[in-house]
Amino acid sequence: MASAMRALVAFLCISATFAIRGVNPADSSGYSQGQFACDDGKLTIDKSKVNDDFCDCKDGTDEPGTSACSNGKFYCANEGFQAKTVPSSRVNDGICDCCDASDEWEDESLCKDTCIEEAKEMYKEQLDQLDSIRKGVEAKRLLIEEGKKLRTEKEEKVSSSKSEKEGIEAEVKAAKELRDKLEEERKQAQANEEAEKGKEKKVEEEKVEVKETSPEQASEEVKEEKEEKFPYPKEYAAPSGDEEEPEKFPYPKEYAAPNAVEEEEEEEEEKFPYPKEYAAPNEEEEDEYPPEDLELDEENEEPSPKENDTGVQDSQELIDARQKVRDLESKVTTLNREISDAQKILDTVGLDDSLLALYGKCFTKQVTSTWSTRLQRLQQ
Repeated sequence: MASAMRALVAFLCISATFAIRGVNPADSSGYSQGQFACDDGKLTIDKSKVNDDFCDCKDGTDEPGTSACSNGKFYCANEGFQAKTVPSSRVNDGICDCCDASDEWEDESLCKDTCIEEAKEMYKEQLDQLDSIRKGVEAKRLLIEEGKKLRTEKEEKVSSSKSEKEGIEAEVKAAKELRDKLEEERKQAQANEEAEKGKEKKVEEEKVEVKETSPEQASEEVKEEKEEKFPYPKEYAAPSGDEEEPEKFPYPKEYAAPNAVEEEEEEEEEKFPYPKEYAAPNEEEEDEYPPEDLELDEENEEPSPKENDTGVQDSQELIDARQKVRDLESKVTTLNREISDAQKILDTVGLDDSLLALYGKCFTKQVTSTWSTRLQRLQQ
């Protein structure tokens, strides 16, 4: 019986406490005594002065249910919805701040209790938000699956490109060896050609030395050879072609023999009677410039294999070997670029497969990382 009475007294005390308008239940213990302490215990007032529409405490805690203190706080219970706290200056200001209408207690007809309706509306918003979260989770799951496929493709691409690169590098090595061998053969042919030209030049120089021998020595040598060969007396020998022609007659024509005058007249008649500019060009003279047709033919000629300074032409095999080395080195460069690009993507996204599916699209890693950081903070 005594315990029942104590429980009843406790309930009444609590009910009395909750009867104080605008007080948060968490702070109700401070209002349960006969005296009320405020301003961090510096001021104590009688409990009857609480909510008497006069601000006694500087911190405004003595007027939670009125607008007497500008810095006071009014607690809205909002049963059936979410409780909240508003500045006590809004109490009885004609505006409904609490869904349970407790802040406008002077005129109960001004506001209606809308907490149940607001709870339903909030519940609907939460359902929509939950549905959006589920869709987001499903979208991320699909992104992760796509990212895993892309990661596998990128890793396989890197592996296959490296293997292909090793094979091509071996081909490059073999092609370079063949090219160097052919280059060496070309150099040897060039050296042989230069040596052959040196021999020909030496023979030509020897011929020039023979030609430079004096005419007197040459005629004497010819005479000696003829004297040695002709076994009869000189008077029986044919006249020599080396005999000098008789000098022209140095006196006037009337003193010359008749036959000589006739010969000179015939020579004058044979001379061209017109100015030299009308004479036909000498056939032995060469044209200063080649015909235009010849120049066009030279321009239309197909390119021949490369010829070096010594006249040795590069073989087609050597030309093909050089081109093969260039083609293979170009393939190696392309593979290196592909390997670098794929590895860069993998290093950028890290282990998050969902980011790999978004790489290069509308989102960047920086934005996604920011949202990931916020999500981690919310989870903590």
